[in-house]
Amino acid sequence: MIVMDEHIVVKQTWKGNFFYIFTALGMSLLCLFLLFSNIETMLQNSLIQVLFRVIMALGFFFFACCSAFIIKRALSGKDILTVTADGITDNSSALAFGFIPWSDVDCIYLGSVINNTFIEVQVKNEEAYINRFRGIRKWMIRTNRRMGHQAVCITLNSSGVSPQKLFARLQERLSAARQNSASQ
Repeated sequence: MIVMDEHIVVKQTWKGNFFYIFTALGMSLLCLFLLFSNIETMLQNSLIQVLFRVIMALGFFFFACCSAFIIKRALSGKDILTVTADGITDNSSALAFGFIPWSDVDCIYLGSVINNTFIEVQVKNEEAYINRFRGIRKWMIRTNRRMGHQAVCITLNSSGVSPQKLFARLQERLSAARQNSASQ
């Protein structure tokens, strides 16, 4: 995490991305291997064989796309989170919302799923933010909401930055922004 006067900048690291790249490439190779393996001896039913091959082909495509996405993001060197006096710019995932002004933020809190802690941002007029997306990205955000999480979830896995430490800084910035807008 880099702190510059008024800005907090969180950058991704190769070390943080290595595990995800390795896992996605490994899953792609596993699906590819299973796709072309001799499954006739394992699966007697031809319908199940076809279904198995379709699932492995879809798995290969999915994990290959994930690998490409992670590698592209790692090579871009793009900041995954920037915090300024004006708001938050979230680029932490494929579902990132970009710039969110402090005036749109209701609250910020920590969430977690299976030992993965992340920062959740509750925004005003959430539907307007969700409607920025189309297709599968919009569906994935709505799925997050059905699981009880906010639409804006900032993951810091590829940065090595502690969500707990950054959370405290974000709370300070949100309070300062609210005090600043109240005094105007």
